[in-house]
Amino acid sequence: MGHNQEEFSDAYKEARGLARATLSGSSATIDWCIQGGRGGETLVDPVRGSLNNGDLYGERMGWTLSGYPDRDWPLVTFPRATSEPGADWYRTTFTLDIPADQYVFALINHF
Repeated sequence: MGHNQEEFSDAYKEARGLARATLSGSSATIDWCIQGGRGGETLVDPVRGSLNNGDLYGERMGWTLSGYPDRDWPLVTFPRATSEPGADWYRTTFTLDIPADQYVFALINHF
């Protein structure tokens, strides 16, 4: 059922994720920046719903969704090393020889 498991309670309105933080040894205030998903109230991905699947910019912008226009992304060759901080995003396609009526879990490990 979801968050707090109670259909008829207002508990589902409870905040999700990180709601408060304290840094030991610091008296500095912490400013929050709320990041929403691409499309706002109009769902970009109606199959997965309104919750973001992660906190990376590319996840919020839909870079992980099939059909995302990635034709302008540069081509790269692996193995690839970069000295830039952050996360890199790569896309590829492949064909699996699996019967259409079977649900199969596939794990693709990093190299």
